[in-house]
Amino acid sequence: MSFYRILVVVASLAVAVARAATSTISPTGGDFSITLSASDLGIAPSYLQANASGWEEFIAWGFGYAIGYGLRVVCLSVLAASGLGAALIPLICTPLGGAVGGFAKGMLEAYFDKDFQSPSFWSNLIISTIGGAVGGFAWEKWISPFAKGPGAVAAGRIGTWLTNQAPGIASWFGAGAGATVEEFGEIWIGLENTLPISVADYDSNVPATASLPCDIYGADGTPCTAAYSMDRAMYPYYGGPLYQVQRASDDTTADIGLLTPGGDVNASAQDSFCGGTTCTVTKISRSPSGDPAGSAPQPGTGACPTPIACSLAGQPTPSMG
Repeated sequence: MSFYRILVVVASLAVAVARAATSTISPTGGDFSITLSASDLGIAPSYLQANASGWEEFIAWGFGYAIGYGLRVVCLSVLAASGLGAALIPLICTPLGGAVGGFAKGMLEAYFDKDFQSPSFWSNLIISTIGGAVGGFAWEKWISPFAKGPGAVAAGRIGTWLTNQAPGIASWFGAGAGATVEEFGEIWIGLENTLPISVADYDSNVPATASLPCDIYGADGTPCTAAYSMDRAMYPYYGGPLYQVQRASDDTTADIGLLTPGGDVNASAQDSFCGGTTCTVTKISRSPSGDPAGSAPQPGTGACPTPIACSLAGQPTPSMG
């Protein structure tokens, strides 16, 4: 049920009980019963028949959220390695997750209601799906940035203002009222710190959008064409390997990647793989694709991004310890 319906039920129940209490009761005492119909509570029978109960609606909301959030996480992971701009990825994945979550919610509600054909089923399904997509876009575009910045600051200011009013409230309405206002103000002040953290936790799977070297060059109209790095990613969304090494002891190769997408090289992976022997660089990832499939560039082949890259090919790897 909606919150409005719950209020109607509570109010109507109170009225019914009051009427029963003032009705004629046997002078010898005994039990009496109250029989309430849907019309007594102000609820149309058609509403009870055509809508899921409160707990079913709650389950549908939870199911839809779980499906939508799970799809969002998968989408973010897939697109983070695709080369798509980091700022665009959440604007795709969150609305997609919201739409699928809304669709799942609408379908589960229809299952509870045993209704997959009526016009109300289709309208509810369409509204849930579109509403989820719009809500997801609004979250990434406006709500999340606002909550982590101006919204948190505003919450702190509201809390400070409320606590400053507490003494005046106490003088007018009593100490209890003043303490309540002060406590409420403290809650708002706490939101200044907890709100950005909570939102950041939800956004933790979103690729970083900080500008890295190739973002800077791209924004200046000179995108990277054969850039490489053995220290960190060149793009904030890149989560693949930086280079490949081969160890002398058994000629086995290993891709050396990043700690996080857009982050630093996973130096411990190289140290562990090359421990007790020597390694040479056999492949190097170069922008814009980051594809390490080809052999490392060799001098004289015309494939050298820089003389340094050519000198690295086939040479011992630098120590990452």
